Amino acid sequence: MEKTFPGIIVYLSCRDEHMYLLKNEERIISRNKLKENKNNFAYIREIYCDLIQHPIEAFMNESDIKITTNLNKIFENPSSCVLLTACSPPVKPLTGAQINKIIDYLSQKGLKPAINQPIDEFDLVVGVECDQLYEAGAKSKNLILIPTGFGENLFKSMFPWAEIINIDA
Repeated sequence: MEKTFPGIIVYLSCRDEHMYLLKNEERIISRNKLKENKNNFAYIREIYCDLIQHPIEAFMNESDIKITTNLNKIFENPSSCVLLTACSPPVKPLTGAQINKIIDYLSQKGLKPAINQPIDEFDLVVGVECDQLYEAGAKSKNLILIPTGFGENLFKSMFPWAEIINIDA
């Protein structure tokens, strides 16, 4: 938009609790700061989930924004992994049967996953869409997504090296 309309400056805002993920990015402001300064902006567009398409993916498609990333996978053969089972709606958490199938899958690869631990200690992060999985991707960790929502396409475009495994249970 800034290229199409010179003079326009676009800011993005996110929830305050997620600002740490974007701390080094330019023109990102917290939701509270946006509310405090809403009169300083000519137009504010909020993004909502319609439970059909991922809201960020829909916005990017509507705005003709292409995802470009300079992230690269850094580990070839992970020696440790963590399984993230929890998420925020509308993504569904993993069921007990799904968790068992994933643990079996990882065991066949010689890995014994920790469950819901901090991601920094692990080479491979496995889980449903959640903040920690996206944070792991931003840190170029090996990733396995277990899709239980509708953000698989966005995830795939952001982290092309990630493995995606559908687990029925």
